[in-house]
Amino acid sequence: RRRGEEEEEEEGRVQRERREEEEEEEEKSRRERRWVWVRGLGEMGRGRVELKRIENKINRQVTFAKRRNGLLKKAYELSVLCDAEVALIVFSSRGKVYEFSSGSMLKTLERYQKCSYSVAETVVPSKETQSWYQEYLRLKGRVETLQRSQRNLLGEDLGSLNTGELEQLESQLEMSLKHIRST
Repeated sequence: RRRGEEEEEEEGRVQRERREEEEEEEEKSRRERRWVWVRGLGEMGRGRVELKRIENKINRQVTFAKRRNGLLKKAYELSVLCDAEVALIVFSSRGKVYEFSSGSMLKTLERYQKCSYSVAETVVPSKETQSWYQEYLRLKGRVETLQRSQRNLLGEDLGSLNTGELEQLESQLEMSLKHIRST
């Protein structure tokens, strides 16, 4: 007899939970449905929002927060469902940044830059651009030379130097020592 009462209680509990779940689903469905009369055609459909700046500051902030969250959710879903590499950056009107990345944001941005620059390189560069690029190459070579010289002065990578370069390095070191001793 005790077991029968427990089974009835359990069954009643399960039925209550089902009813509560159904009521929650119905309420959720009711909240999500915002039907309006569309163009007098007798059809019911979701209302269209006119795309223009929302003048009311509070409404604008609420809309931004909701749409931002929706956008971030969609980016996440796209990355999971389609195994896509996704990076999303959103700046609010106040300058606050919101971001989502399915992997490393930095790696995704670098990959994007490589793609967008390779497309841009197909365009014939202007004379000024070519001039700046030549200057860049010259300065890059100068930096590499100075870095190599610095390594040599520290006693690194000396095996690749010929006798003339070694003698020049020796004289530089001697001049540096004289300068240090004189101060």
